Amino acid sequence: MANMRGPTLIFTICDHALTAVDLRVRGITVETLTFSGQGHLDEVLISQLDAFLRRHRINPREIEKVTIHAGPIDRNSSAYRIVHTWAAALKAAQNHNK
Repeated sequence: MANMRGPTLIFTICDHALTAVDLRVRGITVETLTFSGQGHLDEVLISQLDAFLRRHRINPREIEKVTIHAGPIDRNSSAYRIVHTWAAALKAAQNHNK
């Protein structure tokens, strides 16, 4: 999947123990990565998402859009804040490259 243009990441937080990340290219979901409640979400998110992006040969700075969908979860929960912080870092990297 090299040389993709404009990949999108969509984070879905279903509850405190389940988070999914969809990788979309041109509006089509290429793969969905699901995290369970095993381990610390911040460590799992960083390591698994990094491997996920490498597997699809995507530099995080190439990501065009990052969206968060939060289901029935408290927006003050640590899971929401971790995902929100990660998404904000990706967005900052995008803006830095423009």
